[in-house]
Amino acid sequence: LPQRYQLGLGGVDALLGARWEGAAWEAGIGYQKAGRRSGNSVDELKRGDDLLLHLGTRSQLGSLQSRLKVVTIQRLRETEGRAADGTRHPLAGTDRWQVNLIGELSLPVSERWSWGSRLALPLLKRPDNTDGLKRALTVELGASFRF
Repeated sequence: LPQRYQLGLGGVDALLGARWEGAAWEAGIGYQKAGRRSGNSVDELKRGDDLLLHLGTRSQLGSLQSRLKVVTIQRLRETEGRAADGTRHPLAGTDRWQVNLIGELSLPVSERWSWGSRLALPLLKRPDNTDGLKRALTVELGASFRF
């Protein structure tokens, strides 16, 4: 099937970034180096690298910790795909901005363990789904352990 019907490209990306944390605010910048070309023989997509920026705030509601942040992602280069004749070419419009709102709640249950949830909502999303990475509502529930 074409890549737009799959959950991801199947590669591993490298992410390098820096983050500043204050008493109630945090900010960060990151660079994501796209991994290998997809193994899909229909499209053979190679995603462009990304620049990531985030700004957020956090607060304490009793024992419940909350965070709210805005994450922007700018694709630095268009995704490259394979045409029907076998040639590779950039896919127009695949280098658009994306903006997400992320809310997090965590409840410490001990010094090292906590329960948590995260909700990510796209505020500005790409209108197409060429590479299968168009974002939708994302919900995460889990537990974390601090070493």
